[in-house]
Amino acid sequence: MSSQSHNKKGFTLIETLVAIAIIMLSVAGPLVIAQKGIASAVYARDQVIASYLAQDVVEYVRSIRDNNLLGSQPWLTNLGECRDKYCYIDTINGAKTTVEYDSDNTTFPSLNYDGNNYTYMPGGQSTSFRRSVNIVNINTTEAVITVKMNWKTGAFPQRFIIKEHIFDVLAP
Repeated sequence: MSSQSHNKKGFTLIETLVAIAIIMLSVAGPLVIAQKGIASAVYARDQVIASYLAQDVVEYVRSIRDNNLLGSQPWLTNLGECRDKYCYIDTINGAKTTVEYDSDNTTFPSLNYDGNNYTYMPGGQSTSFRRSVNIVNINTTEAVITVKMNWKTGAFPQRFIIKEHIFDVLAP
């Protein structure tokens, strides 16, 4: 038996490194996809929350309008803080506060989440959601509600604006 004819058993160092690289690539690909999926889900969640918060304040203004009409008061009574200027409204406790116009909502406080509601009252977890409201009369029977929503998803600022027209439905 010659000393040069050995039985090769096992892997060489290069074969082992190639096998490890293949395994790492096969694990890293799905992890990257999962990470992007989670980031997309967080972004979508924040968009849905912001949309609901914007619609919440529009419904609150409509409720005030309806109560005014049922109580035989002028239809935009109790909304003066937000008429022709920006304000923030806490739809849970009804507080309305005027703030000087700020195109980026940076002077508006963040909403707090108490486990059930988004509110400006202390005691909840601070969020990055900022909401401002402006009500402008078009004429004596029509007004436009403008709601600006600003928030951050991760390090990226997000923003949208919705506008709704409301009417004095009892006007002749």
